[in-house]
Amino acid sequence: MWRWGAILIGAGGYLAWKMAKRRTVYWIDYCEETKIGPIIHRAALSEAGTLGTVEDYYTFTDEGSPAGGGLGIARDLDGTLYATKWNNLWRIPSSKDAKTLDVKPFVPTGVAVDSKNRFLYWADSKPDGAIYRAPLKDSIPDLTLKSCFAKDISRPNSLKIVFDGGKTFLYWTLGDDSEGRLVQRRAVNSTEPTSNSETVVKVAATSDNKPAGGGVAVDPKRRVLFWVQAGQDTISIASLDRKLPILQPDKVIPNLGSKNRYLEWDAKNDRLLLGVERDSVSTSELAAIKICGLENIGPVKVLIKGYHLHELIVV
Repeated sequence: MWRWGAILIGAGGYLAWKMAKRRTVYWIDYCEETKIGPIIHRAALSEAGTLGTVEDYYTFTDEGSPAGGGLGIARDLDGTLYATKWNNLWRIPSSKDAKTLDVKPFVPTGVAVDSKNRFLYWADSKPDGAIYRAPLKDSIPDLTLKSCFAKDISRPNSLKIVFDGGKTFLYWTLGDDSEGRLVQRRAVNSTEPTSNSETVVKVAATSDNKPAGGGVAVDPKRRVLFWVQAGQDTISIASLDRKLPILQPDKVIPNLGSKNRYLEWDAKNDRLLLGVERDSVSTSELAAIKICGLENIGPVKVLIKGYHLHELIVV
């Protein structure tokens, strides 16, 4: 009898381990030309990289102009989503009773949740932009206590919280920076002046060619950074143990032959998720690459096609 009990316990443990590897992907779907969205979709993602049925999780119904602000998404531990849509920052609880948050006159683009230290971050994407934060109380940001977290940033976007050892960092990308700064970061408990952000990646820039960052992601276990430079069809990879700022990547891998703008690291499955954006109004793809350090990089696997993908998260 004990053998059957051991087998059942072992099977239950294996099933729990497999379920722990299962993730959920959220992304924003939008196309101005074809009047699609913005819609937040979600789908289960198995350990093997199979995407389940796509659910229309939330559809924005208000009017707005894509001329200002952008699209971003983040999720708190209780399932509450935060999204930037044009000039508004939205809070979308599990009940779908969504409300806009009064962060004006900012032009919010990227958004991130620090679930450990309980802060909500959002980017004000102007040429002289900044990143702001507010403490979270029961997944509700206290905007009366909002403060400037980092300033003097050219068009910040793609905010990512990274738990790196005993520290928590906020990473972001820059756009049209005259000094060629592409990726920056700042410790969430930093006591440095808000204008003193650490530059992680820097590239050549001229007055006629100011580079812009696309997506950014970090594998904290192996201390590997992934980033995309807007307009390029490659993903750059470098060790964070190098001297900063990084001027050249350790490796460059191609994506699917199209522009790649959105990156997300799946730490439970050692997998980089990427959203591939087409040059025209044709659809984009959600893809994945199995990566274990700088020397073990798998092929690109397309998970799904048929969406105009803007930003993504995996939980």
